[in-house]
Amino acid sequence: KKDKLINFVYSHKSRQHPLLLYRYRHRIGLSILQDNLPVDIYGGSTIKLKKIFKDKENIKYSFDWEDIHKIYENYKFSIVIENTREPEYFTEKIFIPLMCGCIPIYLGSTNINNYFKDYVIHLSGKIEDDLNLIKDIINNPDKYYKKVNIEEIKEKIHLKHIIHQEFL
Repeated sequence: KKDKLINFVYSHKSRQHPLLLYRYRHRIGLSILQDNLPVDIYGGSTIKLKKIFKDKENIKYSFDWEDIHKIYENYKFSIVIENTREPEYFTEKIFIPLMCGCIPIYLGSTNINNYFKDYVIHLSGKIEDDLNLIKDIINNPDKYYKKVNIEEIKEKIHLKHIIHQEFL
């Protein structure tokens, strides 16, 4: 049952390295809150955010890994920002939402379409453009949402499949 629209899960990390996307996560999270967008925020960042934005009900909570599915299972979309933008670098940040049936609104691997083309909405890395995209998704979710074939995702992320596809 997908009765919630968008979540955003990110930690409190904010390293200053110019090639890392930690800072961008925080910038877009703050912009979402300042613009009063209906995006639920989870993760380690919520502790600090609750101190800054005391009245925001969409700032949820940090979580234990064994409960991770609860954060995604009812959402149609999830904002996913990897640590860096490398051609073949992607992490559990994209696997988990997909395995829970969420469409990632994504910034990260420049080759992610080679793996999950049918299920990824791309962020640009430009705050204004990305906020406009998120607003459009909020206003027109049916334009962007499609049911995720979880069995297809499992097959794509299975190590045996990746090794066969890439090396054999």
